[in-house]
Amino acid sequence: MPPGGDVTLRVTSGGTNPELMPATPFIVVTCEAPTAEQAHSIVIKVTALAAKELRARQRQVKAPPATYVSATVVVPPTEPDEKKGSRLRSAVVAGALASFVSLFAAFAAESFARHRRTRRRARDASAPLETAAANGARSLAGHEG
Repeated sequence: MPPGGDVTLRVTSGGTNPELMPATPFIVVTCEAPTAEQAHSIVIKVTALAAKELRARQRQVKAPPATYVSATVVVPPTEPDEKKGSRLRSAVVAGALASFVSLFAAFAAESFARHRRTRRRARDASAPLETAAANGARSLAGHEG
């Protein structure tokens, strides 16, 4: 699994205060992955790695084997569950964005139409009245019958 992938792993003390983590004897391993099987497998591997690392560090400091602290799984990895909140959240955001865009388009169209009407009225009001000869009609002036 390459770094920067879709897997998120958290190892905490179970609380929200990071200052208390070294003071508690418990660790909680949480994993988010694309599939439930992958998340479950990673939690099991990390739990085994934590026990192995604890033994290695105690050997490294040359602690007597009789004083070794051992890691015990108090609660086995639970069945993974699928997170559905992100899909629902995406749908709500898409709906809100679509509503905003449609309102924007409606107001833009109304503003454009109002501006066009105003421009036509101004042009019609400022245009000089056409004479009969200018628009191609025959004048009756000077016509003898």
